[in-house]
This record gives sequence, structure tokens and C-alpha cells, in this order.
Amino acid sequence: MLKVYLHMYLPRTEETECYGLLNSKEAIAFIGPRRAGKTTLAKRMLELWLEKNQNGYYLDLEKVNAPKNVKELQKLIHKEVKEGGLIVLDEIQNIKDWYKVVREEIEYERRK
Repeated sequence: MLKVYLHMYLPRTEETECYGLLNSKEAIAFIGPRRAGKTTLAKRMLELWLEKNQNGYYLDLEKVNAPKNVKELQKLIHKEVKEGGLIVLDEIQNIKDWYKVVREEIEYERRK
């Protein structure tokens, strides 16, 4: 019988280092070409974070119902993520002035 695995994850050497940075007071950005695994790595960081029973949230900003501006983004973050929780924002460049929300959340140590 042939088994097909749709979600295969190959651990990356950067995984441990990236996870260690999650408790710093800085945002982490994964940049690179399309289809390089940025989203997969970000989701893995969230998965590891959640295994420690900590609050977290993944938000794909390319979805139709995604926030369209910084006010909607901030409102959704405050609704879905408890203080101290980890937020993974995928395709963040789709929101103008996104960095203002991210900076405020980190600066006031509300979320990671």
C-alpha cells in the first residue's frame, strides 16, 4: 500500500537559533525568494512556541478576509492574542505602515 504524506517538514539548521530569538525584544523577519520555505519556518516556530503552552497566532495577510489596514490589524491582534503571545504575520508587506503596529506591540512588551 502506498502512503502519501502531504505535509513533510525537513528540520532546518537555523531552527534552533531562530527559536532562541523568540524571547528577545525584537521582531524576526524571514526574507528570501518565493518558495524558499519562509512560511514553513515561521509556522514551525509557532508550533514549537505553542508546544510550551504559550499563546500564539498565525495570520496570513493574503487571505480575502485579512485586515486591510493597521487599525484592523491591531484590533485583530488584541482580540486573538493574549499579552506575551507570539504573532506570526505572513505577507505583512500587504498592509501599509505595518511596522507601526509591530513596533508598538514589541516596545510595550505586549506580544512577541
